[in-house]
Amino acid sequence: MRADDLLIMLEVARSRSFVQAGVALGMDHTTVSRRIASLEKELGDRVVDRSLAGVQLTSLGRAILPAAEQVARAMDVAEQTVRPDRSVAGHVRVASPEAFGARFVAPAMARLHQQHPGVSIELVAATRPLGQATGVDVEIGVGTPTTRRFEVTPLADYSLSLYASTAYLERAGTPTLETLTEHPVIYYIDALQRVDELGLADAGIPVDSVQIGSTSVLVQHEATIAGGGVGLLPDFLARSTPGLVRLLSDEVRLVKPMVALLPPRVLRRPAAIAFMATLVREIAERRLELLEDATG
Repeated sequence: MRADDLLIMLEVARSRSFVQAGVALGMDHTTVSRRIASLEKELGDRVVDRSLAGVQLTSLGRAILPAAEQVARAMDVAEQTVRPDRSVAGHVRVASPEAFGARFVAPAMARLHQQHPGVSIELVAATRPLGQATGVDVEIGVGTPTTRRFEVTPLADYSLSLYASTAYLERAGTPTLETLTEHPVIYYIDALQRVDELGLADAGIPVDSVQIGSTSVLVQHEATIAGGGVGLLPDFLARSTPGLVRLLSDEVRLVKPMVALLPPRVLRRPAAIAFMATLVREIAERRLELLEDATG
């Protein structure tokens, strides 16, 4: 059994993808597949299974995973001994909702890269149920994970409120809670909305009130600015936008928890651990931005 084959298996387990493991290791995915096949031949049984959900370790793969992680740690110790000033290096892929990713994850990515130039970072923008991303090190989102295989780390609560442009209010009037259904609502497309926690039920707004819908919150934001109607938007995105007015602040306000989904500790890359530490600091410093301002 070759120690570097164990390292390749560890990377496949982290990525849940031969292609992404190859990216992280700097080799072609066919080479990754061939080395895994070589390991399996040596052990006499499969160490990974492939499915639509990605590559998963078999019972044998899980059994030898601690040994693979020990090899990785030993390599890190040896590298640190030879080059004690070496900074963190490696590849990190993050999945996050679009607006949160733009406002909070992107600055954390920049900070990490400035501190550790050897780290390459990718951000995949997506709003979907937690636990469905493949090949990511950190998955950020709202809701309850679809799987228990990962560790949930709370990040912060954020709030959503109703907004409209001054031009729209001058044209259509300011809605009350009773007349809100007479105004077009801008929000997610209900048929394509897979995150239950972002449904309109908690806001008391009928689904059929949505007349301008998009899977992108940035599109919703721009449609609201353009005067398309009343948008239910994250306060961190809309509050500081010139020309937008927050409406019905006492009647309609949603607060949702933003969390990060992390793989078991044995599967976390050092670069991903460094990124999480940077992200937590970024959010701690800007936590008040995530909720509507105290003045209303």
